[in-house]
Amino acid sequence: MATMFWGLMMIGKKGTWERDGATLSVRQVIGGALIMTVIVIGILILLVKFAVSRP
Repeated sequence: MATMFWGLMMIGKKGTWERDGATLSVRQVIGGALIMTVIVIGILILLVKFAVSRP
């Protein structure tokens, strides 16, 4: 999860991605991407609701 989060934020050193990328399986990458997609969409929906509900 941490690798997917920092990958989404594009923060980290090149060596870190090479090391973590070698240990991740395809299922882990797809699962992490799906979970992060749901989290990001949820945050965006909450931000829109907050912006619209303000008088």
